[in-house]
Amino acid sequence: AAYYDGRGVPKDPKKEKYYHEIAAMAGHVSSRSVLGTIEYNEGHFDRAYKHWMMAAKAGCTYSLKEVQEGFENRFVTKEQCEEILV
Repeated sequence: AAYYDGRGVPKDPKKEKYYHEIAAMAGHVSSRSVLGTIEYNEGHFDRAYKHWMMAAKAGCTYSLKEVQEGFENRFVTKEQCEEILV
């Protein structure tokens, strides 16, 4: 979060993304969700929804909402939604 808003360090989106990737690989669900938002804002919609689907499957309600919106907008298939709920 420090690199996002510059708390104690200069703002650095690349470092922010890097440290969220490290945290997500270690199982940090919120970082996985944040990666979805970063990827979405960068225009990488497929990657964004993959991150959100993993986070939703791990119990992140924000990511579940994003996946539901992705389903409504045809970015996510019915099968992918069902996979999250299993």
